Order: sequence, then C-alpha cells, then structure tokens
Amino acid sequence: MVLRHEIAHSLMTPRTDPAAVDEFSKLDEWVVEGFAEYIAFHGRPLAASERTAPALQLVRTGWNGTLPSNGDWQKSGLLTFHYWLGHTAMTHLAEKHGEPKLFRFVEAVYAGTPTDRAARDVLGVSLDEFQAGWADYVRELAG
Repeated sequence: MVLRHEIAHSLMTPRTDPAAVDEFSKLDEWVVEGFAEYIAFHGRPLAASERTAPALQLVRTGWNGTLPSNGDWQKSGLLTFHYWLGHTAMTHLAEKHGEPKLFRFVEAVYAGTPTDRAARDVLGVSLDEFQAGWADYVRELAG
C-alpha cells in the first residue's frame, strides 16, 4: 500500500507547473494525500484501510464536517484522520462525479489551479458544495 501511495505522488509531481515548484507546498494536502491514498487502496473498500475504524470513531464524537486545511495536518494526533478524510473525499468524488473527473480534478490542482476553481471547472460545483456533499457522505459512513 505504501508503494502504491508513493507511486501516486511520483506520477503526479511532474504535472506540477514548473514555474510554480515553490508553490508545491501550497497545494491542498487533502487533495495530494487523498489522491495517493485513493490510488493505494484502489479497488478496495474503505474498510480495508486501518485508518477507517478510528476515523469513524472521531467522526461520531464531534467532527466539524470540513476538509482539513494545510495547517490542520500539523495538529497532534490527527494525521491519520486527515489522510482518511482526504481518501474519503477522493472516493466520494469518484463515486459522485466519476473517476475520469477525479483524475482531471487532481491534475488541475497539481497544475496550479486553485482547488475551488478546479471544483467549479471540472466538477461543476463550488468547493463548498462539494464539501457539503462529502461531509454528508462521511457522516453516512459513520452511521
């Protein structure tokens, strides 16, 4: 799984706009890591991830329903939860909009398109609309 995850990073990094290499660290981590997790677990249910059970418990105990910001990834004890949230965002995106749009969305973000604009351009919804639908999806997973 780790190899697939890292290969996903390796395949997407060259798609980053060379003029914006310094901006790479500004890409939304939920997209970067979520996509890598999606590829790592491709064809397997979310339950196959060891992150799922503890993440669902966190959702049930008061999750705020938002995608993790880049600053959130530094919060102690929540790193695996944020990987899982990114993974579920990509899974939801593929289920709702289709895998070809998932790939186009991720490629647009890597190429430097702001995530909110990539959502509008590729998915036809605002990032807020996507996030709301995804939050409902995650809450349904948690029961």
